[in-house]
Amino acid sequence: MKTYHKKTRNGKIWGTLPKIWDKSKIWENLKAKSLKAFCDKYKPKYAVRTSMSDFRQQDWMTNIPLYNIDKISEILDE
Repeated sequence: MKTYHKKTRNGKIWGTLPKIWDKSKIWENLKAKSLKAFCDKYKPKYAVRTSMSDFRQQDWMTNIPLYNIDKISEILDE
């Protein structure tokens, strides 16, 4: 595993930490702040987000899981 560190002036290594990607942030960071701001401003007919999360229909947005992306037109026509 690759580590990243910063050396101080006297050559000692300070703060050596492994570079690890937190996969939980990939799967469940579903805040959609910019999508919400866009919807508030322009009032589109549909607001759709695709993610690894399950199907979820909210007042202002529909979340479609990536494994169901091929059915997006069917879902929006309902």
